Amino acid sequence: MALWIFGDSYSIETTAQDKNFHNHYDKNWIDHVSDDLNEHDVRVCSEHGVSNDFIFAFFLQHANDFKSGDHVIVQLTAPSRKWFFEKEPHLS
Repeated sequence: MALWIFGDSYSIETTAQDKNFHNHYDKNWIDHVSDDLNEHDVRVCSEHGVSNDFIFAFFLQHANDFKSGDHVIVQLTAPSRKWFFEKEPHLS
């Protein structure tokens, strides 16, 4: 089983946090959820500053990789964010 996470910067791994701009914690909500589920195969498919359009496209790109018993969490972002530049989704 795997835990899949899709979203924006609120859904990035603790190790990917920018220590200059964010409060740095040893654990974030992803770590707590994976601990509670006793799940060690965590697949974070999230990016800083992306729109819901991008999050959904990334979800669809990986949907065929989901297996029975996997857990999938999709964290939405502000609806005002738009995906204008295909190769730079963080410029929303």
